[in-house]
Amino acid sequence: MSEDDAMLNALLPAANTAPTQELKRAEPPASVVTSNETTTQNRELSGSVERQQMAASIEATAEELIASFSLPTQADVEAFQQDFKRAMTKANLDWSGKIDLTVNNEGKVTVKGDHPHKERIEALFEQNPELRQGFDKTETVQRFRQIQYVYAQHQQMVDDGASQAAADQWLTEQLRRIKAQPPSVTLVDGRVSSAGSEQQGGLAAMERLQARYTASTL
Repeated sequence: MSEDDAMLNALLPAANTAPTQELKRAEPPASVVTSNETTTQNRELSGSVERQQMAASIEATAEELIASFSLPTQADVEAFQQDFKRAMTKANLDWSGKIDLTVNNEGKVTVKGDHPHKERIEALFEQNPELRQGFDKTETVQRFRQIQYVYAQHQQMVDDGASQAAADQWLTEQLRRIKAQPPSVTLVDGRVSSAGSEQQGGLAAMERLQARYTASTL
């Protein structure tokens, strides 16, 4: 064997093992891999916990907001009656009899008709934000009651044998009427008057509509 062949044979093992050694050096130790996997898992777990905490915080905030938002009730109506009589008495005004309140185009509470203390009563609402708030809450309660009433009457129409088309048309007309009404509250002797006249008008309209549809189907 020549010296060149001997030298080549001596170099071949080194050349063959070099890539393997380099490849082995490129692979991280098992402990490092395990550490990296643990770190990734910890980050994912941490992110999951943060998302859960954020979701819980949002839910708690929403519950607080919902709890703070409540529709007016009969208790608000009672409070308005007391506040109104108290304000009228303090101003040396007579709250007995009938007083019709409404809201004008400027959003101010006004007294309908020719009440002798019209301007002074209107000034009470202008100067007392809580009294105005009570008016708004009372008007809202009354409007909801009207809506509940017409829905109940709509169902009664169907139960009594009216056609669905007749009942639906009546309901649509009544809801439009309620929506078109300007805000108003009527007090009689210091107490809020019910919407009896409005309900009677709705019943009359229902009867006329039923009669019309019945006649058209004969």
